[in-house]
Amino acid sequence: MTAIHRFIICIVTLIAFGDPVANAQTVAIENGEGEVGHGYMFRYAGTCYVAMPRHVRGMFPKIRISTAAPVVIGTADAYTPFWDGLDLAVAVARGEIATRCTASLQNMPGISSAQRTADLEYLLPKGEIARLQVRVADINYLFIETNVEQGTIPEGMSGSFLFQDDRPVGMAVQSDSSDHVRFIRIEEVVMNLNRWLADRGAVFAQLAEPNPVRQPTGFEVVLEEAGVLPVDASSGPENLLHEEGDFVFLPEGIVEMEFRTPGDTAADLTRVRMRADPEADYAMPLRVRIAVSGSNSGRLRTFWSGQMGSDGILDTGPRAIGTRVRRIVISIYSASAPGPVGLRQITFE
Repeated sequence: MTAIHRFIICIVTLIAFGDPVANAQTVAIENGEGEVGHGYMFRYAGTCYVAMPRHVRGMFPKIRISTAAPVVIGTADAYTPFWDGLDLAVAVARGEIATRCTASLQNMPGISSAQRTADLEYLLPKGEIARLQVRVADINYLFIETNVEQGTIPEGMSGSFLFQDDRPVGMAVQSDSSDHVRFIRIEEVVMNLNRWLADRGAVFAQLAEPNPVRQPTGFEVVLEEAGVLPVDASSGPENLLHEEGDFVFLPEGIVEMEFRTPGDTAADLTRVRMRADPEADYAMPLRVRIAVSGSNSGRLRTFWSGQMGSDGILDTGPRAIGTRVRRIVISIYSASAPGPVGLRQITFE
């Protein structure tokens, strides 16, 4: 290989993959049906949102989001408040992902009709940023039609954004062949997002905060931190307090789930029960420790320690006198088998 060949390959690689900087706003999305796509995160009035097509969000509100390298993964609640014919959804992202959210979609000038090329930006499996150059074939009132002259459109490109001069100008919503992509114009995306954010966004942002759950026992609790990511968007830790399915995760060490009581005062805890499904396709927790603290920052002390039964039941038993708690940390040290672990319900009394 000659020096000039190596130089050309280097330049092509830089154009294709760009610079995997931490502030990239393109994200990969997996919905509750296991389907994948992309989105674009942006900040509005101090809150991080993710724009994506409605069909990428899917049937269920909970989605899984992963950023560009260095990869951060989390879950978010996604909404579809727009008119039925508009393939657009928006999610509220919190936690570590929100710290990476820096872009704004305000005052976007739209695509330049004089510039007939643009770049489709997407993420590779390990979070690398990739860009594929496309030719702008047509610009109409709602859509931008593009063709790929060299190469083919990869799978999972719905929700990827089209860029000109490093500014987003459209969102991919349809690819009916290996060399054609249709984008919604950024002006249409921004107009609808702004209207919703101005009217209702703050309300939904507040609802996305962890809310207290009042269990049938009367005990109120907030899931503060799950300690590990679910295997998919429909198997999230919120299932533990709502009886809406299992929390399924792949542990890479000790898993610590932290709960807190709402308000400014401690609550009396007399009993904790955990339940798993011994007939499921995944393992059950085995060795477990439940620790509590009477304040938000106080030292944790053991409330109970032992093993879950082979029937999938862990019950600390009732106590005549309750323990005053603000924080409850459930640590799972081992499981009944290797691989994914599932937990169906946690009940506090």
